[in-house]
Amino acid sequence: MKQKTSVPRTDLLDVLLVDDERQVLNLAKELLEMHGPFKVEMALSVDEAFCRLGMKEFSAIISDYAMPAKDGLEFLRELRLNGSNIPFIFFSGKGEQEIAAKASGLVADEYVWKSGSPEDVYSRLACCIVHAVEERGVHNSTHGIAIDERALDPAGVNEHSSNAVTENESSHLSEAAREFNTRLKEDLSDAHPMAEEAQFSPQKVNTGVQSAQPDSYDLEVRKLLEGISRNVAERRRAEKALLQSQERFRNIVETVKDWIWEIDAEGRFTYASPRLRDILGYEPDEILGKKFFDIMPPEEAKRVDDAFRGSLEDEGPVVSLEKTVIHKDGHLIVLETNFVPFFDQEGNPMGFRGVDRNVTERKKVERAIMESREKFEGLFRSNPEAACYLDSEFRVIDINPKFKDLFGYSLDEIKGMKISDLIVPKDMIGEGETLDQKIRMGHLYFDTVRKTKGGRLVAVSISAAPLTLGEKVASYTAIYKDITKLKDAEEKLKELNEKLRVVGVLTRHDVRNKLSVLMGYSYTLRKKLAGNDEALKRLREVEYSSQQIMNILKFASNYEKVGGNN
Repeated sequence: MKQKTSVPRTDLLDVLLVDDERQVLNLAKELLEMHGPFKVEMALSVDEAFCRLGMKEFSAIISDYAMPAKDGLEFLRELRLNGSNIPFIFFSGKGEQEIAAKASGLVADEYVWKSGSPEDVYSRLACCIVHAVEERGVHNSTHGIAIDERALDPAGVNEHSSNAVTENESSHLSEAAREFNTRLKEDLSDAHPMAEEAQFSPQKVNTGVQSAQPDSYDLEVRKLLEGISRNVAERRRAEKALLQSQERFRNIVETVKDWIWEIDAEGRFTYASPRLRDILGYEPDEILGKKFFDIMPPEEAKRVDDAFRGSLEDEGPVVSLEKTVIHKDGHLIVLETNFVPFFDQEGNPMGFRGVDRNVTERKKVERAIMESREKFEGLFRSNPEAACYLDSEFRVIDINPKFKDLFGYSLDEIKGMKISDLIVPKDMIGEGETLDQKIRMGHLYFDTVRKTKGGRLVAVSISAAPLTLGEKVASYTAIYKDITKLKDAEEKLKELNEKLRVVGVLTRHDVRNKLSVLMGYSYTLRKKLAGNDEALKRLREVEYSSQQIMNILKFASNYEKVGGNN
């Protein structure tokens, strides 16, 4: 075990503090200098930190973990790859285990969590700095921030030099070099084919101490190092881009309204996005390991299984397949699924990846529209009167059987033609245009004449109305009732009424004349029977009845005139 060398409290330790937030830097600098013998310099990024390391020597580095361009782990990795064994302390909101899990073998000297009371946090941080510096046995030294051509042979150092390397330090350098060799082999073997053969001597790590007997690196080793450095940088950039891409994909997967899933070759779920919770009520973890068909009615599972097998045989996607699945609470959900098989390098099927969308409400709307359409179709076809369905420009879309019976046209003959060109007589074109304008404004009821395919004129009663979508007229329906028989009956009734009127006039004239004679004789009898009360009483009854008959005839005459005016 190394013997600790105490750092004199009167001798300030130069500490480099790295964090991407200036407020954190300012606060940490102030509190650290309050809690220990430190002179703190600040850097807002890893690149700025390397610049400061190139300008002066530091006793220790304190770095945040999460930073935008390069994080603390990349900072530590580059320091160690460059041969520096300067004490390095993570000061972060992330714990030691979380950082260590991503470190790929890299180990910092200390890990200090930012959370807690300022007194506790910065007291601990100050103690960790002092302990790390004492453990390393160094003071105000960057310890080889770069691999240089000039190397130090510990055996040839002037032991009287004030900068001489002690036996303890030389041993520590050898240990650091061995660790450096091992890490290079582990981390960089995929970056360069010669990496595993590269060996680095402990004596060739620059300690910042002037060598009494300078030596130079082999040119090939330097080229190898440069190549490895470039490859590592490229690999890191690629890894960072991959992580960013994965993060973008994760964000998309977790925010889209569709459920994204993956099943293996046996149909068992290996992935389910969080949207599953909203669509089927399951947590993603609940469904992993279940078979896809476990959440389907048996008859539906068979149908969908056929689609999966077909996709596997064709090695192609299946698009917009509708399937019924069972919600966690038991009710049925309709999903629209799109999926594609995926294979290993040998072409063996590994499973399927797909996206499902909940279309249950859409299917309800579609069913309601279909039912409404079927009802309309039924009423349209079975209507006892001639009916036609027209577009917004009065062109024929459809006709019912009664329309063909009345006008003689089949749908194939007139589909797409304007209705006015078919059944409006030439001498009534103006009337037809006027009616078109009226129907645009609302419902229309009108009796008129239309012509058949053979040219025969037919008396019809038209009932028409616009069908709107929002505020826009989309189409029209029109019903034509054949009123030929009704018109014929009206003419016959009119003729009969005229005959009755003539008869009535003649009859009333004769009756009035006879009544006038009757009332005249009544008057003379009254004169002659003066004093005969009984006879006069009977005579007055006759006169009263005669007057009633005259009133009835007068009423009939007036009523006849009223009917004639209508």
